[in-house]
Parts: sequence; C-alpha cells; structure tokens
Amino acid sequence: FKIKNVTGQKNNTRSRESQNRIDDKVKASQLQYCRACQAVMVLRGPGDWETALLVLNPGDVRALNERQLTEQEKVEERQVRARSDTNMGTTNEDNEDDLADIRVVAKPAEIGEGARRPSWIWFQTSGHEDMSDPLMQAALRVKWAKAKARADRWEEEVILLDEEMRRVLVFCGWKNTWWKEQIVNRPEGSVGVSPELVEGLSAYAESQAAMETALAMSFAGKW
Repeated sequence: FKIKNVTGQKNNTRSRESQNRIDDKVKASQLQYCRACQAVMVLRGPGDWETALLVLNPGDVRALNERQLTEQEKVEERQVRARSDTNMGTTNEDNEDDLADIRVVAKPAEIGEGARRPSWIWFQTSGHEDMSDPLMQAALRVKWAKAKARADRWEEEVILLDEEMRRVLVFCGWKNTWWKEQIVNRPEGSVGVSPELVEGLSAYAESQAAMETALAMSFAGKW
C-alpha cells in the first residue's frame, strides 16, 4: 500500500513512522506473551496448558497473507548484508535475529504456496477471544477467498496441462505421418531428381519420422 499510494519524502517519512509504531507494538505484545509463558512454566511446570499456550517464535508473528523468508532468500539477504557497509559493527546473531523478523507478502502464483500454512496464532483461541469479531471474520473471509482462488487456479492449470500433453502426443503422431508422406512426393524418376537424391531424402524423412515416434513414446512413458 505504501509503495503504490504514498509519494513524497514527507508522506513516506510519516508512513514509515506509523509502520515502526505498529512493529513496536507487535514486538511488545510478543515479548509480553513469551514472558507470561515463562512465568506460567515456573509457577505450574509442564502441563496441559502447553497445548493452548504454544511457544511463540519470531517467525510465527505474521499476518495471514505473510510468510517467512525461504532458505534461498535468507542466503541472498545474508550476501547483500555482507557486502553492505551499513551492517559494520553488527554480529551474526544480530543479523540472524533481523532475518527472523523479516516477513514478505505471499503471492498466489509463487511456487510452494499450496503447501504454506498460516501461523498457528490464527488457529489458537481461548475463552477470552471473540471469534465473532468483525475484523477477525473479515480477515478470515479474505484468506478463505484467496485460498479458494488459488485452488481453482491450480485445478485449471492441471486441466490445461493434461490437454497440452495430449496435444503433444497427437502432434508427434501427425508429424510422423507427414514425414512419411514426403517420401512419395519425390519418387524416383521425377524430373530433376536423381536416384541418389531420392535415396537421401527418403532416408532423412524416415529418420525424422522415427524421431517423432521415439519422442511420443518417451513422453507417454514419462507422463
């Protein structure tokens, strides 16, 4: 939203400050939750309460439409930071903590989106939470609509892929027949066509026809 709708240094600075305030509140809530869990562990010890109050890792604090960095993205981010002068004086532990806090908006077309699961914080409820909250319901409806759109799109992709595979096999069969038909287009004795040329053209057409047959058999075996 900020990139698309906010322009100018003044407005960008205000937007960045607003984002920083929100991030600070999120981190404060995360720290408060972790301290509360530690206190309960000290007072009660291990028990059934651990199934409701799960361990909150930095990567768990993300919105419904956000995901953590992949391992490849983390490697690239480390390389960028290693070359940057702005990180001079920081430790590897500081950089790793920063990487854990980075969240990116997941795109429906990205590879692996079908296996991605939202953070557990969106599935855990307690007696103090009201699931009838309009904001919560709106967020869940948006998430459900996006998930359904992705599922429908992937189903369509499977149908299109099956049809493309079928057409490839049909084309290979047609091309095989076409090459064989070329053999009789220049029969021996035609004007300007020597027997040697006819033999060479026939051999080439036969080899191309055999190649199309081999391709079709290979594709059919793999698919």
